[in-house]
Amino acid sequence: MHFEVLKKRSQFLEMRHKGETFPSPSFLVSMYKGGEGVNVGYIVTKKLGNAVIRNKSKRRMRAVMDKLIRLNDNFSVPEGTSGLTLVLIGRKFSIDRPFEKMVQETKKILQEQGCTF
Repeated sequence: MHFEVLKKRSQFLEMRHKGETFPSPSFLVSMYKGGEGVNVGYIVTKKLGNAVIRNKSKRRMRAVMDKLIRLNDNFSVPEGTSGLTLVLIGRKFSIDRPFEKMVQETKKILQEQGCTF
């Protein structure tokens, strides 16, 4: 399945209007069922900390998405849709939370929305 990272501001703004948001202790997941393939974006605000902390948070979010979607051959989008667009918005807990808990939380949100692993 095609995996792409959102980079343009317009793509993030589109998600803000179209997507639904699902909270978890590590981050917020904005999801829109549509588009082609899987598109993922990462947001961490300056409120979270300095550049080192923000970059660490983004690296951890990318690692979660790599494990669940990009490197997982069994992943499939919800039935009836051709793609999935996700935006992960970092929270304070995304820095120190155990990685496996972050993976489990994200997997649970995606499964509740119809994704299979």
